[in-house]
Amino acid sequence: MFRRPLSLFASFSLAIFISLILFGCSSSNQSTTAKLESLAISPLENAFPKGVSLQMSATAFFDDGSKQDVTQLANWSSSDSTVSSIDENGLLSTLSPGNNTISASYQTFSAQKPITIKEATLSSLNINPANPSVAKNTNVKLNVIGIFSDGSTRDVSEQVAWEIENSALLKQVKNNVFQGLETGQSQLTAKLNNISRDTRVEIKPGELTNIQIAINTEQVFVGDEIPLTAIGVFAEGYKQDISDQVNWTLSDETILSIDSTEDIIAAIQDGNVSITATLDNIEASETISVTSQEATLQDLTLVTNDATVSVGESLQFQAIGQYSDGTQLDLTSVVVWSSDNSNLLAVSNNIGDTGNALALQAGSATISAGIAGLNVSTPITISPATLTAIEIFAEQSSLPLGTSQALRATGIYSDNSKRDITDLVTWQSQNPAIVHVSNETNTRGTTTALAKGESNITASLDTI
Repeated sequence: MFRRPLSLFASFSLAIFISLILFGCSSSNQSTTAKLESLAISPLENAFPKGVSLQMSATAFFDDGSKQDVTQLANWSSSDSTVSSIDENGLLSTLSPGNNTISASYQTFSAQKPITIKEATLSSLNINPANPSVAKNTNVKLNVIGIFSDGSTRDVSEQVAWEIENSALLKQVKNNVFQGLETGQSQLTAKLNNISRDTRVEIKPGELTNIQIAINTEQVFVGDEIPLTAIGVFAEGYKQDISDQVNWTLSDETILSIDSTEDIIAAIQDGNVSITATLDNIEASETISVTSQEATLQDLTLVTNDATVSVGESLQFQAIGQYSDGTQLDLTSVVVWSSDNSNLLAVSNNIGDTGNALALQAGSATISAGIAGLNVSTPITISPATLTAIEIFAEQSSLPLGTSQALRATGIYSDNSKRDITDLVTWQSQNPAIVHVSNETNTRGTTTALAKGESNITASLDTI
C-alpha cells in the first residue's frame, strides 16, 4: 500500500504500505594445454535505457576450471546497429528503443546476448560519496548513478561531463577521479543529457604519516584471488583509501602475482611473500603465507535460498566443496558457473559477483557449477514479474466539498516495469464519512469529498 497526503476543504492523504578465488590463474598467459569450453557475455542484465554507453565483457572458460577475460580479443557485432552499436572493444551505445542481439566470438566459440533498449530517459543524477573529502595531492573517485524515468538506475560515471568550480584546488585526473591540489573547498558538477548534479569537495592538508594494508582473509591457498586495500593515515588524524595510488611490490612474484590496476593478488604456489605498499616515501609491508590444499575435493553442493525467482530479481548461489579430510570450503568464486538457458536465467562468473543469477524471462533453466571434473546442477523456475510496490497519483491535493477526483494506481514490478492497476486494486477510505472512494466498475478509484476533514486513501493488491 502507498500513502500520499492530500490537504483540502475536505482533505485526505493517500497511503500505500509496501509491505576468484580462481582455480588456476586467469591471466593472458592461459595454458596452451587447457581447452576452451565456452564463452559468456556480461553484464547479466538485458534491458537498458536509450542514450547510454556501457562496457560489455567477454569471458572464456577452459576445461581446467580457469577463465580468461577476452573482451579485447573477441570480435563484437550488433544485429541492428540502429538500435544499439558496439565497437571493437565491447563498448555498447544504446541508440533507439527496440530489440537487438549482441554477439561476441573468440576462436571457434561465440556467445549471444539478446538486449532491449527502452524509451526511458534520464531523470536525475546522484553522486557518491556526497560532499567527499580528499587529502592534498591524493585522489578521490566519485561514482555517478543515473535515475531514469522508468525507475531504473545505472552507473553513468564514465559518461558524465564534469565542471570544476575552482581548478586551483581540484583537478580531474581521469573520468571520475579527481586530485586535491590545495586545501579548501570546490564545487563539482556532473552533467549528462541536460541533467546536472552538484557536490562539494573538501581538500584537506595531506601529510601522509602511515599506511595500513588490509587483506580480507586469514588464510591464502594456491589458486586464491584476493583484493588488497591500502588505507592512508594522515597527520590530521583522518584516514583515506589510497589503494589506487600506492605502488604495490612483491618480494617473490613466483608465489604471488599482483594486478595493480584492480588491486588484486593471485596465489600461485606455496611459500611466504612480503607485499609492500609505497606512497610519498611512506611504506607498509605485510607477510602472506600461501599453502596448498592437501585434502582432495570429493564432492560439490549447490546452495541457494529458493528454487523459484521472479523476472527482474536475482538469486545468489553458493558452491560448497567437501574434501577428503572432512572439511568444507566455499568455492563459489572458484567454480565455473553456467546456465542451460542464459536468455531466461543468466549467471555471473565475474569477480565479486560470482554465482549471482539474474532472471530475465519466465520459464525454467538449470544452473550448473563445475570444478576439477566435478559438476553439479539445480533446476530453477522463473516466474513472471511480481508486484513490489504501488504508487497513487492525484491531480489535486485538496477537494472542495461535493466535488470528485479520479485517483490512479500504478504498479511497480520486480523487473522495474510499471502498469496501470487502478481497476485491479481495492480502494479504501480511512474516514468514509469525510471522503468516499469508489470500488465500482467504471468509477473505481474516484474520490468524493463529503465533509471537511482528512482521510487516508489506501490502494491494495495481493499482499501489497
